[in-house]
Amino acid sequence: MPHRQTDQPVLRGPLLALIGVCAPMSFAAPAMAQCQYTVTEWAPFMCGGWIPYSYVASRMNSVGGWCGYRYACFPSEAQLPVYCPPGGPPQVLPMPPGAGPKGAQAVAVNDSGVVVGFSYQGTSGSLKIGCIWMPDGSIEVIPPAPGALASQPFAMNNAGAVVGISYSQPYVWANGVHTVIPIPPGVLTGGYATDISDSGFVVGEFGHHSNGTLRGFRWRDGEFEVLEPAESYTVSRARGVNDAGVAVGASRKYSNGVYVGSVATVWTKESIIALPSLPGHPYSYAMSINSSGVIVGGASLNGYADTNVAVVWVNGEPHRLSDLLVAGSPFISNHVLHLNDAGQIVMAYIAQIVTPISAVSADLTGDCAVDGNDIAKVLAEWGVTPWTVADVDKDGVVGGRDLALVLGEWTGPK
Repeated sequence: MPHRQTDQPVLRGPLLALIGVCAPMSFAAPAMAQCQYTVTEWAPFMCGGWIPYSYVASRMNSVGGWCGYRYACFPSEAQLPVYCPPGGPPQVLPMPPGAGPKGAQAVAVNDSGVVVGFSYQGTSGSLKIGCIWMPDGSIEVIPPAPGALASQPFAMNNAGAVVGISYSQPYVWANGVHTVIPIPPGVLTGGYATDISDSGFVVGEFGHHSNGTLRGFRWRDGEFEVLEPAESYTVSRARGVNDAGVAVGASRKYSNGVYVGSVATVWTKESIIALPSLPGHPYSYAMSINSSGVIVGGASLNGYADTNVAVVWVNGEPHRLSDLLVAGSPFISNHVLHLNDAGQIVMAYIAQIVTPISAVSADLTGDCAVDGNDIAKVLAEWGVTPWTVADVDKDGVVGGRDLALVLGEWTGPK
């Protein structure tokens, strides 16, 4: 069970079925089968008219804009922050005050086009100072927390609240105010925040695997929860959270300091659930979850990057993302960074956006068909059964209207 550092009692109950894990924990659109994806990638920036420099995407908002960085033209090695508005070309953002020769990066953008990132300070660039690029062209610097030297951000929500790390502590920067999220006492290695939802849930991690203290956490309004690893694993990491507070990441296992296992993990309000791994790829991790409960991450043969593949979990079932691309799509990166509420996926290392097509809301099993399997799911969950994909109309009850919606989108087996 997730451990809550609070005087309130911990909610207890049976583990949710995997099909229910990926259902939204609020009255939002149901998780949809995303049977195929298209790939959009941006042509490299041409330095001197002939030397290609690729754009690197970091995150995407839910209206089609993304941000990241590219390198300046030779001989400079500076990183240049980039924002690509919906439907437009990538634009280099102005350099923040005090940026050193290593430049700056943009790391997240919200639906209003507000971009957050950081600049490398000083000649060595060892200090990272957060900054916010406003749509009117102004730049707001995020100062370090009291007593700290740096303020590196990792994510931002649509209200403009930013989370990151300052003086080895996770922080929230909102309305000009620093809030340091206190981690459990005695953790010498500190922690950082990795994501924030529009509803104010923050996730991150603290500690280190070397001494078994590495744990994910979930926080909102002063309530801190330790996200314990799945059964038989020794440490946990939290990477993403949706508006319902459902967190995702990984449970990892170390034996005598050696990395020997990892499983993508979901933390609901009540339960810790290990997601099924992709066949032949026993090591897995999750990076992001959207409001429909779709989860993205990766899996590998041995836990190392050279065997990694990108994975999307729909209704709790893993799919190799490259297998879902439409014919003729370009090769995609094997690493996923982020998923937005439109179901679009941001890939690592190069600016690639993977977009779902032909989603069918009544495909409850994620098999790209609306058939008897989906009727069976409705019947199995019949009654007052909230937080399940079988509640297609999201009224908190699985019943006749949900069955009618399934029949209305009937395709038969494919």
